[in-house]
Amino acid sequence: MNLIAEARRAAGLSQSELAQRAATSRPTLSAYERGRKSPNLATAQRIVRAAGSDLVLTERPTFSVRFTNRGAPFFVPDRLPRLRVADALARVELPSTVSWSDPNPIFDLSLRSERFLAYPLLLAEGSGGDIARAVDGVLLAEIWPELRLPAEIRAAWQPLIERREEGPTARPGVRQARAGRDDRRAQSLQRRPHSRRPQRCSGAARVLSQIRCRLSLALIVRQLCCNERRPAHAGRRIYAPERTRTSTSKSPPAPQAGASTNSATGAGGARS
Repeated sequence: MNLIAEARRAAGLSQSELAQRAATSRPTLSAYERGRKSPNLATAQRIVRAAGSDLVLTERPTFSVRFTNRGAPFFVPDRLPRLRVADALARVELPSTVSWSDPNPIFDLSLRSERFLAYPLLLAEGSGGDIARAVDGVLLAEIWPELRLPAEIRAAWQPLIERREEGPTARPGVRQARAGRDDRRAQSLQRRPHSRRPQRCSGAARVLSQIRCRLSLALIVRQLCCNERRPAHAGRRIYAPERTRTSTSKSPPAPQAGASTNSATGAGGARS
């Protein structure tokens, strides 16, 4: 898009209003916007300032290719890329060569959580043009200590982050303190199981987890209530004491009273 037309539309001005502010004619301004004429630098700066903007010189990074231990290529610039605010916080659609495993490769870079997902993919799988189009150096440095990246990519980008954080007005010892902080965070992240990208937690998974917790709690309460209602001796087998067994030898039966009397009478009659 033409810079003059972009500045005019951002200010919400018509061609006539901008031409009047910039002390030029509307046909001339229209020719500038359509590309039929090319203004010199002083004229372009005067028209853009009349629209409330300014011409800014931005450094363009130069990318070089590096390789991981597995032979996968990745790109590293000579300086951190800087984007306009509208581009740095825009919604971007990553190409299939970058986000080949995601069916929905659209990320809203104005959200910090979305930058956590998009930046590692761009640094690991993107080309130099992909990185220059979507990665802003300031936003990258802000989330750099918490990003999960392969060790080779982190080591290649770390000097650029340190150079940006140090700055021309850094106090003595700031670089060493920040480097030690970043090293500790990097070591803690490397101890965790590495995953290519954070997994998004779905609503169905949260609902299932809540159902499991409630079922477990209901089973525990039911078990406690059953234990309170059971008697103290429930579940125990009570053994009665065994009776003392008598001797196996049979004792002679006791003489009956009638039989002994009859025997005595018979003996007396015999004697008489």
